[in-house]
Amino acid sequence: MKMRSAGRWLASWAGLLVLAAGGLVADPVPLPDSALGTHWYAISLLGQRSGWSEQSLRRTPTGYEAAEHTVLRVALDGRSLTSSRSETRAYDAALQLVSITHEADQVGRRVRVTAQREGDTLHVTRLSPDGETKQDLPVGERFGVDLHILTDLLAGKITPDWQFVFRTFDCDLQQIDEITVRAAERVTDPQPAWVLEARSKLLNVLSRTWAADEGVILRQDVPGMMQMSLQRVTEAEALADLQPFLLASSVPVDRELGRPEKLQRVRLEVRDGGGEPDTLFPATARQTVTRDGDAAVLNIIAGVAPAITVQLPCTAPDLQAYLQPTDMAQSDDPALRAQAREIIGDERNAWPAAQLLMHWVNRQMTKVVSEPRPLSAREVLRVKRGDCTEHAVLLAGLAQAVGLPARMVAGLAYDAKAYHYHAWNELYVGEWIEMDPTWGQETVDAGHLQVAASALDSASIARMSLAASKTMGALRLTVLDYQSL
Repeated sequence: MKMRSAGRWLASWAGLLVLAAGGLVADPVPLPDSALGTHWYAISLLGQRSGWSEQSLRRTPTGYEAAEHTVLRVALDGRSLTSSRSETRAYDAALQLVSITHEADQVGRRVRVTAQREGDTLHVTRLSPDGETKQDLPVGERFGVDLHILTDLLAGKITPDWQFVFRTFDCDLQQIDEITVRAAERVTDPQPAWVLEARSKLLNVLSRTWAADEGVILRQDVPGMMQMSLQRVTEAEALADLQPFLLASSVPVDRELGRPEKLQRVRLEVRDGGGEPDTLFPATARQTVTRDGDAAVLNIIAGVAPAITVQLPCTAPDLQAYLQPTDMAQSDDPALRAQAREIIGDERNAWPAAQLLMHWVNRQMTKVVSEPRPLSAREVLRVKRGDCTEHAVLLAGLAQAVGLPARMVAGLAYDAKAYHYHAWNELYVGEWIEMDPTWGQETVDAGHLQVAASALDSASIARMSLAASKTMGALRLTVLDYQSL
């Protein structure tokens, strides 16, 4: 799995500095000059300076404009990578959101999103290396009222039972999100402020924002995202030279387990600096997790071929989420469809078709150690090169193109005395089977530890990336025993 996935979503969520809290007043009043201006923030991951964010709010002839520019720098396998995003949101005089302009540079892959509200509809245009897409979204009630927090703060209307639910558009996820905000506590150090807790419905991520009485954001923490913290500083402090945050691409273990493809059973002790190691890995058909004091014990077995199979295309209603075209796996793309049909020929049995697709991806792809940019299935098919993420994305897109439900899996895989962050697939052939197109495994070995599996839409991938990020930085694995062929 790419470590840049975490950087992408960290950059996205840094934008919540402006958007993660909101209140509603019946008659919003013009914002005073004291609530306007530009503020700078230092971003830390796991306690280490990793980037900066500039946030501003200004008055315009028609209302107000909120803008943010965020930069994150990480280092992975000796490479320094930068991810950035800029977003401007225009509001009318009543503090209602009317338009958005969003630009992101995802380690060299540039995406631009514009959104214009007309009545109850948001018209969205997205321009990426895949081309231009347009969609119209119903905004519903309480959309785009996030700046009303300032009027509540300035009027002293926030109380211990203050709570509000509002809707906003997430340019990274390309969906309308619902944010629930509540007043968590009143603090006086370093100055009087309310701590506001905001939770996203799409990602189920909790943020804590320190909002001073005069409407200035002092600090924000997102504990579930590599302990991300934004702290208000001077411009000079924000832009001061900083070393890229070092992301570990693997977790070492103290024993050599032999050839990975031979592993049939592994038992690991899991420890985590966050204190909840049993929550890091889900229970699946191949792995069980039990708490053992301040550690957890993880039992993993190798995958096996399916006992049953189904015919293609799969039409089960509960599996349609894993067949839908997305901006990452464009299974309705003519080139992907044509390639997938060519690979499987007349095969309509799901398991043999899955094997044909997996082996084709394994053979055709030029393997690289790391491809930091987030490439889509359409792009990967064109260039036929990439790391494990590109292999998994392409296999998912090809599988879905012939009616074979597919999920992407994030986790760690054993090789040479270490567990390396990795990505592979689950394909539904009558039951979910884990396959590794990078390593050419029809069924994965017991060295594959699943952290999360998801559909290929942006929100699901984001949740998967967040689950993976919780294992970064403080995870320790100890081999208790293992069995090989």
